[in-house]
Amino acid sequence: MSDRAQRLAPTPSEARLERAARRAQRLADQLERDISRVATARFFSFVLGASSTFAGWYDQAWSLYVAPAVLGWVVFMGAMWRHKRLYALAPRAKLSAQEHRLAAARLAHRWGELSEGGGRFMGEDPTERELQVLGEVSLFKLLNTARLAGGQARLASLLKGALLSESPLWEEPSLSARLALRQEAARELARKRSLRRHLSVELQVGGTKSAELTPLIRWAERSAPVPTYLVWLARLAPLLVLTSWSLLALELSTELKTLWQVPMGLQLLIFGLTTKPLSAVYAPLLRDVHKGLEGLTRAFERLERARFEGEGARRWQSALLERGAPSSHIHGLSKVAEALAVKHSALLYGVLALGFCWELVYGVKAWAWREAHGARLRRDLELLYDLEALASLGAHWADHADLSWPVLTDPTHTAPQDSKDSSEPLFQAEGLAHPLFDPHSRRPNNLTLTRGALTLITGSNMSGKSSLMRAVGANATLAYAGAPVVAHHLRLAPLTLATSIQVSDDPSQGWSRFYAEVRRIKGVIDRAEAAPASRPALYLIDEMLSGTNSRERRLASRSIADRLLAAPYATGLITTHDLD
Repeated sequence: MSDRAQRLAPTPSEARLERAARRAQRLADQLERDISRVATARFFSFVLGASSTFAGWYDQAWSLYVAPAVLGWVVFMGAMWRHKRLYALAPRAKLSAQEHRLAAARLAHRWGELSEGGGRFMGEDPTERELQVLGEVSLFKLLNTARLAGGQARLASLLKGALLSESPLWEEPSLSARLALRQEAARELARKRSLRRHLSVELQVGGTKSAELTPLIRWAERSAPVPTYLVWLARLAPLLVLTSWSLLALELSTELKTLWQVPMGLQLLIFGLTTKPLSAVYAPLLRDVHKGLEGLTRAFERLERARFEGEGARRWQSALLERGAPSSHIHGLSKVAEALAVKHSALLYGVLALGFCWELVYGVKAWAWREAHGARLRRDLELLYDLEALASLGAHWADHADLSWPVLTDPTHTAPQDSKDSSEPLFQAEGLAHPLFDPHSRRPNNLTLTRGALTLITGSNMSGKSSLMRAVGANATLAYAGAPVVAHHLRLAPLTLATSIQVSDDPSQGWSRFYAEVRRIKGVIDRAEAAPASRPALYLIDEMLSGTNSRERRLASRSIADRLLAAPYATGLITTHDLD
């Protein structure tokens, strides 16, 4: 088979995902048809039950109408239950089909079908753009399966090297040990396809995907105790409501004067005194993300029940359950928020708030929930975000079985403070290739970089010099994120990346291309010279100073190379096709 035919033919993994997408779509279509049939049965059974009940009452001939009335109401209740079940399954089947299609698109590098490139997380560091960490064709787009905005932000931060600088969540003093635990967790999640798919689907069904949960966290962290008078009024409210409605029913049925207006008047007075402080507490909850709370509840339930075997995933689950199951707390808030959502209907809100003290009872419950559980919500969601990022890495490995997991060496083992020279490699790879290239067009290379050494890559135009350089940077980025890499073997130290690969002019600053490149290279030199022993620099410079004449370029390039070679804790690559 030719290379072109190989590229056009779907791989076994793509074919599997496409078949799964078609099965899920057929199921979704069947569920839609079943919903239509059940809705029809529900309507006609209601008509039968209601008309038979009315006819039996009107004609006083129950023996004649009781059978059709019972049949109608039984069928109606069964149809109601069935409709609810089908209505819950149909969107999940559609989303499952969509998830399989997106996975196939990621596998085939069909970038146009993937909507989230992470461009909003782009910082000022040009390395992120030059190594295609974020953007329309990027490592983020290749990996991302996160559905929460926070999960996507967590994945972006990992690709930016957050693991190298953040305080550990995994209680391991060694950076290499922490990375090994995260790799183990990602591998276990790779094997749990069903868990990953259900997690993604549940986080979309309730509208959580489109919700930004930061406002919910801010609302939960506004800790203030519930005023005592509101607590006592909420306890008194059920008794007051029962009294007023019982007296009203008694008066209507017996024509006995019961003064039901007194407790009802007290309810109106309580409403007038409490609605303003309570609305200020729960209104932000309804305005922001209350519809996504049930999806969060189901997602946490699945993660709490999951049986993990590896140490990495078990540590994550232990951290999640450290202060109780998050699903129970969030489910409680979800029920309260749904009850308070009646405020969106002015008529229903008026009846319930005035006649049943609805706002008082559930408003105090929302306030009490925030006081009791609000402080832990941020950590619970951060753990969920982290798991979504881990699941993205695991899904990538599950679909690319030929990838390998890199080995990170501890900083103390890479660069002894008392010796400038070190023969131990900072970056050692076998079969290294670029992760964004089509697998059929990749050309693997072996490469070893040691501290204090500069590697010069020469060759003609389009010979692959820049591709090799980008492959080094891209795979280092993946390794520091805890992701698998495109290499047979990769061992590397914690390194600071500094690049000058794709420099253009900046008319807004009045910079020519040459001046912009000089500034960029100066930044690379500064980063290389300032690198500490615990975090050496890895510089990548492509076709240095190509915007000036040969003589000046040769002199300047030698000077730059001297500065880089003199940097005590740095190594890197420079490409050129100018052999002079």
